[in-house]
Amino acid sequence: MLSVQIRPEIQEKMSIGFLLVGDGNVFFNFSKNKLSAAKGLLQDAPFKLLRDSIRNMENTALIENNKEDSPLLINDPLKRNTFSMNYIDYLSRYNNNILSFSSPKKIDIQASGEVFNKLFKKFIDGSEIVTPTIKESNIEAFKTSNRVQLIRYFNVDREFTSKEIPGLIAPVKVDLIGENEIPVYIQGVDLDKMVYHVENELAQLTFLNLAFIEADKKAKGFVLSHEPDKKEYKQHDIWKQLRSNKQFEYIDVSETGKYWNMQRNIWYIL
Repeated sequence: MLSVQIRPEIQEKMSIGFLLVGDGNVFFNFSKNKLSAAKGLLQDAPFKLLRDSIRNMENTALIENNKEDSPLLINDPLKRNTFSMNYIDYLSRYNNNILSFSSPKKIDIQASGEVFNKLFKKFIDGSEIVTPTIKESNIEAFKTSNRVQLIRYFNVDREFTSKEIPGLIAPVKVDLIGENEIPVYIQGVDLDKMVYHVENELAQLTFLNLAFIEADKKAKGFVLSHEPDKKEYKQHDIWKQLRSNKQFEYIDVSETGKYWNMQRNIWYIL
């Protein structure tokens, strides 16, 4: 069971989500009613952190269920399983984030969607259960819808290390990279994320750019993003700075269709 910390100073919590793992499947869901209630009880920053944490849990569960080469067996420590019993037990004892875990419990019945729904309604929320779907970022949606064309000219989700680029302090992963006389790379930056996530993504991109310069290698970098809500003033200020930054060329996600349709392939435009 997952709980949100409403008032940490007195250890007040509200159960908000439920996780069931076993028989090669992961079942996870959260109460949208309680998430809405938490919004009225938390300040903006803690609520955004809660929302992002739930989104990460939801996406991780869906991705784990789609792993064909790594079945999720909670009792088999040799299998790669994000939600292993040992890991959840560790989180229940040491995790002090806004989203906390109860100690995992074994049940003597086979895990299934029907069992999960009954437990969810009993312990979390008795209202209608909504099946979660993966929430793709702008760049993920772009890569998904154009994957056939992209893989002809780009390496997708490529990680660079100091072996390829001397002077690169730590590995950097970019969404797309290709060769058009010089290396051309594109990184999507989701400005709906918390500020520290955005800053980390941009810092890695800057590290990559500096490593190319130090190695005396010419390269062209692009940032694919979108205008965030003006109420998120820090993210909105970053967006304005990105548009005028000279290290990377800015492409708005709303214009990817225009870039793509002009030459059938964004690679030629770049």
